[in-house]
Amino acid sequence: LDFDVFFTNASKGKRTIKQLLELNEQIQKAAITDSLTGLLNRRGMHAQLLSEWSRIERGTEDAALIIGDIDHFKRFNDVYGHDVGDLVLQAVGKALGSAFREYDKVARWGGEEFLILLPITTSLTNAAALAEKARQIVEEMSIAHGNKSLKVTMSLGVSALNTSSPIDSALKYADNALYRSKENGRNRVSVSQ
Repeated sequence: LDFDVFFTNASKGKRTIKQLLELNEQIQKAAITDSLTGLLNRRGMHAQLLSEWSRIERGTEDAALIIGDIDHFKRFNDVYGHDVGDLVLQAVGKALGSAFREYDKVARWGGEEFLILLPITTSLTNAAALAEKARQIVEEMSIAHGNKSLKVTMSLGVSALNTSSPIDSALKYADNALYRSKENGRNRVSVSQ
């Protein structure tokens, strides 16, 4: 939907219900989508977490969370500029979007941090294996910049999301595991304890 055409027609009294519904849908999607990566944004992921939590409370399968952070991201911005930093975020977002199962949810959680919700994941071992797969995909990609090929790595932390570890706790545990990954040399996956 072309907003200029819509508002020009609207000012002339030529709106259709279909146009209004399309505009409403676009606004709702924009509210939950990160404009740079096309992934869910923090608000969109929060809604997914609440939905998943409702399912967990009903006694169905547990879930897991992965928090990932691009290693030394500030260096990309400082050395190459913010446009290249944006390219790195887009490339990592695309890689993460393709690394997980169709029903997993990937979000740009903030800055250079990404959050992945793994529904129907009762084993931290399985969640860690998915995180490791994503880590490897990111490590193996190259981002072309002029005559250079930029390499990126990520540190990741994994935690359970279940009735013993609700959303806030699971996020804290995943974040603590992420920091253990960074403290132990970066470019690795750590699991909450």
